[in-house]
Amino acid sequence: MIGLIAFILAAAVTARGLVIVVAERRRAARLAPIGARVVRNQTQLRMVNDEFRQDEAQPAQRLDREYVLGWEYTLAGVTHQGERMSPAPITTKIPGDTIEVFYDRADPSVSRLAGETPESQALPWFIFAGVIAAVGFAITVISHGTS
Repeated sequence: MIGLIAFILAAAVTARGLVIVVAERRRAARLAPIGARVVRNQTQLRMVNDEFRQDEAQPAQRLDREYVLGWEYTLAGVTHQGERMSPAPITTKIPGDTIEVFYDRADPSVSRLAGETPESQALPWFIFAGVIAAVGFAITVISHGTS
């Protein structure tokens, strides 16, 4: 029973990911390139709780790096801003440098960097669905093995 519930939940999460892919592909067709000025390129440190540590002697918290890139562009006299965060460095450009971003012609306040695909926008949903399916499968196998 739990396996069936996990399968249905994984299917629903996968469907949500597919909806995002379709919406982002439609948006990608409306994107137009524009030069943007880098306003921020920095590394932030944040404290992460490490609940799944292997050894109790390891610290329960650790510092994690997060890279942030911010930009702004002006379109029809209106300045818009965008920002991306990543676990890896995004670019070596510094504030004041110019980068190319793509803005949505239907909603110019929405922009993205080159290389951000519709699939990359939905990837976390697909990963989550896979985890749910794997856990449901494991529970099903374990419960059948003990009965």
